[in-house]
Amino acid sequence: MASIGVPLTIVQKHKVLFSDPLPAAELSALGDAYADKEIWHEALDFYEGAQNTERIEQVKKAAQADADLVLYLNACRALGAAPDSGELSALKDKAASLGKKATAEWSDTLRATRDADSDGKQGE
Repeated sequence: MASIGVPLTIVQKHKVLFSDPLPAAELSALGDAYADKEIWHEALDFYEGAQNTERIEQVKKAAQADADLVLYLNACRALGAAPDSGELSALKDKAASLGKKATAEWSDTLRATRDADSDGKQGE
């Protein structure tokens, strides 16, 4: 891996993740290199490939701090967890404070849908 620098080309990324995958520790190290540059979407790909749940949680927190709904949802998916209603509400508030109106609206819609789904399951 020493010869691979960040950022990787799409061909290099595909190779190390899929066609000739690197060991988990090396994938995590590549994820760390992207995280150090706050390139969170790329970091998540490597952490997911390494199945590094601790680092995926770190990405999820960064998504919440940046009000990045897509990154947050991808981190939840990588963790095998549904988006948390409280986290979606906090993400909505953060997005609104940053002037990310569309993100705030989508976060609120997802939270409301999630709450409605939960209420329906409780009544069964």
